Amino acid sequence: YTSTTTAPDKAEEAPKDFDFKPSINQDCPEEERADIEETLRDNVDCFARDGEQLGRCNVAEHEIHLTADARPIYQAPRPSSWKEQTIHRTLTQDMLKKGVLPHHAGYGTEKTQTERQLSQANVFVTSLLVACQ
Repeated sequence: YTSTTTAPDKAEEAPKDFDFKPSINQDCPEEERADIEETLRDNVDCFARDGEQLGRCNVAEHEIHLTADARPIYQAPRPSSWKEQTIHRTLTQDMLKKGVLPHHAGYGTEKTQTERQLSQANVFVTSLLVACQ
């Protein structure tokens, strides 16, 4: 499977007033921190200020090479605390409302479909949170 998309218009570029300094490791030498900050500022259009600006990546190409004997891997999501589940549910519902996650009409009742979407999205959000830690 291959997905190819085009680069965004530069007219859609985000404002360059992000404060990246607190996010850069203070143990790095000053010159490296300046280089990192410059790189981040040059690519500020890749960052979202809030959930309203989240969207889909339209500049990447991704390939998944399958072999003839490839089979899906089924794995249950890792257990999470009640507080984590509440956070995941809230974030997922916000992303569904904002259109970041697609609303699919599928089989079953609407409630079951919504629960299924939330479950799948919670796994996605958990992966994002783990990756950011």
